[in-house]
Amino acid sequence: LSFNQPKLCPTAKWNTAESQFAIRKTDNFRSPILFIDKKSTIYAHTGEDGEILVWSKDSARPTSVISYQSEFTPTSLYVSDNGNIYLSTVHQGILKWIASNNSFVRFMDTADICYQFFIDLSNNFYCSVWYKNRVEKISQNENGTVKTTIVAGTGSSGSGENQLHSPKGIFVDTNFDLYVADSGNHRIQLFQFGEGKGKTVAGEFSFEITILLHSPYSVALDSERYLFIVDSGFDRIIGSGPNGFRCLLGCNQKKVQFSQLEQPSLFHFDVNGNLFVYDRDDTRIQKFYLEKDSCGNVPSIIQANYSSTLTHSHEMFSRRLNDFNPAYYYETIQVTISKNDFYILTGNSSIELYGFVYKDHFPRFDLPKNLIASYGKPDNKDQFKFTLELQMNTKYILVVTTYYPNVTGPFSVTIFGSNRVDLQRIEDDKPCHINRDIITVQLMTNTRYILVVTTCTTSDPVDFYVDVFGRGDVSFKRVDSSPVFYVKYPSNLTNNSQRYPKDCNYLDYYYYETIRITASRDGYYAFSTDEHETTDAFMYENQFDPLNSREKQLTSIRHHECWDASRLDFTAKIQANTMYILVITTHKPLTPTNFSILIYGSENFTFERFIDNSTYCYIGGPCNTEVKSIGLTLDDILRPTVNKNMTINDQSFGIKMSAAITIIMFVTGIINCICSIITFQNETLRKVGCGLYLLASSIISFLTITMFTIKFWFVLLTQMNIYTHLSIHRGGCKSIETLLKLFFYWDAWLNACVAIERGFNVYKGVNFNKEKSKRYARWILLFLPFVIMVSIIHEPIYRQVVDYKRKEKKRYHELYDNSEEFLISRDIWCQTSYSQSVRDYNTFILLVHLLGPFIANLVSALFIIIGSARRRTDAREQQTFQEHIREQWKEHKHLVISPTILFVLTTPRLVISLLPTCFEIFDYKWLYLSAYFISFLPSILIFIIFVIPSTLYRNTFKESIVRICGKQRLSIAL
Repeated sequence: LSFNQPKLCPTAKWNTAESQFAIRKTDNFRSPILFIDKKSTIYAHTGEDGEILVWSKDSARPTSVISYQSEFTPTSLYVSDNGNIYLSTVHQGILKWIASNNSFVRFMDTADICYQFFIDLSNNFYCSVWYKNRVEKISQNENGTVKTTIVAGTGSSGSGENQLHSPKGIFVDTNFDLYVADSGNHRIQLFQFGEGKGKTVAGEFSFEITILLHSPYSVALDSERYLFIVDSGFDRIIGSGPNGFRCLLGCNQKKVQFSQLEQPSLFHFDVNGNLFVYDRDDTRIQKFYLEKDSCGNVPSIIQANYSSTLTHSHEMFSRRLNDFNPAYYYETIQVTISKNDFYILTGNSSIELYGFVYKDHFPRFDLPKNLIASYGKPDNKDQFKFTLELQMNTKYILVVTTYYPNVTGPFSVTIFGSNRVDLQRIEDDKPCHINRDIITVQLMTNTRYILVVTTCTTSDPVDFYVDVFGRGDVSFKRVDSSPVFYVKYPSNLTNNSQRYPKDCNYLDYYYYETIRITASRDGYYAFSTDEHETTDAFMYENQFDPLNSREKQLTSIRHHECWDASRLDFTAKIQANTMYILVITTHKPLTPTNFSILIYGSENFTFERFIDNSTYCYIGGPCNTEVKSIGLTLDDILRPTVNKNMTINDQSFGIKMSAAITIIMFVTGIINCICSIITFQNETLRKVGCGLYLLASSIISFLTITMFTIKFWFVLLTQMNIYTHLSIHRGGCKSIETLLKLFFYWDAWLNACVAIERGFNVYKGVNFNKEKSKRYARWILLFLPFVIMVSIIHEPIYRQVVDYKRKEKKRYHELYDNSEEFLISRDIWCQTSYSQSVRDYNTFILLVHLLGPFIANLVSALFIIIGSARRRTDAREQQTFQEHIREQWKEHKHLVISPTILFVLTTPRLVISLLPTCFEIFDYKWLYLSAYFISFLPSILIFIIFVIPSTLYRNTFKESIVRICGKQRLSIAL
């Protein structure tokens, strides 16, 4: 096998002060990939998307890179014994690395996705298909024909001998025996070659005393065929050996050290026995060095002998897990050492023995607790042999029992080492022989404890008794229980029930019903539903938000089960005078069902249906929402409507139409801006500041429409391609929208400056100074963009990219309240989150930049018309003031028409931004899109708005065109 299988001593240790070997560069979700071949070459997926980094032996930095197309989305990597590199992908295929071409080629198609795979000595591929609860063996003949055989699991989830539940890592030894990390069943299964039924060799439901596992992820064997396991749920690495199972790394459950493991997934040995562990949660690879001095040489010097005989008068216990029938005679022996050192403990007998070594205390009803070593083997000279490092001033207990039940006979214990050892038999208290529920707990003196005995299900009265075993006296006294209040609430979820995206996926909605609970006193309350298979229950404090279902959700709820798996039972601590909301929802999307729920408590409480009709105003997706503030952006509008990983041809009609409108607006805007620039570059018009403002406005309008087009296509393309690097998203998020607003506001204020100067011209009359006007205009053109930028500087500061992974939950074994999430899609978008004070400031700035230019334009236009009419009335009294008003209106009506058109075009965006009631974006996307597009029409139609209504500007444009055409004809003639 190409998998490193070191030969390790029974006391091997790894230095917990790890060396961080590599850390993942990107935040993109990916399956953990780690492999170390026989040459200690390391392959890991920690670089950029599309890169497998390679480290040569003893190299601290990557020495080469293997590239692949990022859309393949790899799930596992394996390097065969002959050096071939294989990569499995989510596209149901296995790729093979061709070094000469420096690329991967498709090697084999698979019927299912290989989330973990292994290659045996005969080059057969084994695929772990967790979502189908089975392991497949795939072979390919010379003709390229692929044959797939199910070698473990039936395809249905279960805990039987022939079943699996979410299998993860796999390992095939030299005998072609298959080991499977049966993650959902919290065990390691061994399927011997050709056998469809597995044997539990570690974890839950193991016949022998092994070790408790929680969601094991990977499994491997060393050269002595001992198991090594990544126990992901308990954040540790487990190893077995002659002393049985023991924790190797991550044994500190307090998790206070930086080196503590966090949901480890993969591990590999190098040729020196060092351990490399891939932390799935911390997204890093850690290297733990094998401590060379952890393997002590124990001399063959006998330090203690002990002989005895197991008889029918000895106490009995059950040495097997999940079996409470005592059938094994045993004897306990205290081991006391005189010096810290390595020792060998052996047991010999004419009968088959089994041995345990415990620290401090032997818990006969909780055998894995305090266990240091356990082993037994029939037909062996040393039926058990433990090599242990023992410490002074520590109590060790050796338990000698038999391999087979109901066996008696003589035995002897021999201990080897360099220092004296004392052995002394311990007399045990008489245990009870019929224990159906066993609790081991440490009790303190002068403290009152209450033991509650109840039945698991509603049944007839039953007799019971309680035995307590310990070193001190314990007294029992029956106490009267507090009165119990309870309410039964029946209801049903129908097609008319409220809906919400329970799993934060706006494509899957679930029916739900909310129930309000208040209590008069603090206490624990029990809840029980009778439809566990079809309903789920969640509790919230004060408020339940359907679009933010993770907010205010109580995490202190304790789920528990008795024997009836069809019931959903949990307990929650409820505080007085606090409103709690119980949410009952369907287990599957949009599936009507009936349910009833019981609530029990020691104090009176209220329990009533509650319907919240609050209006929620959000932008974004479920569980990643934000209260809509003034200034709706294109990111918010387009994101829910774009189909991911599809070309523009595969997008909806609305997206295609929006893209076409954007192109039309861009072309129209470019033509209008060019015509305006041609008009206002005329020397005659630029003799006053007004001409400079209009020329600058034409240029800024050109930049605005260009940035608008860039914005649209940036949002569309980055939303279409979910593999776009986050740095590109961040750059566009912070810069494009800010620049777009800068140009937009700049253009609006330039138009206002034109109107203000015209009004000032009318006010000064013949005293109007053109040179001073030009000088002021240049200063305004210089400082105006800085002023606008300062006013909107909060935009890039508060804008951020949200990487939202939509996941699907896979539940573990029913005995554990846990689940694992698997990525099914991603959303990346740009959003702005303001505090209330910044939001108020943003609202004020928006109103200033949208209403300010309009008011300046309108007031200036009216001042021009009224002021000119009043002056003419004073000069020519033969006409009335009203007649002069009509004349001035006819001459200067474009000064009122232009700002009015500007305001009308800007109004939709302003109105929608200030609506007191919010809309679902998905349902009103055309309303938002139309408002957004219309708001940019002033920049697009600048020629039509400013040049067409003015006789002077029209004539200037015509003269400029004639002059340009004349020059072209002259150059052609020459």
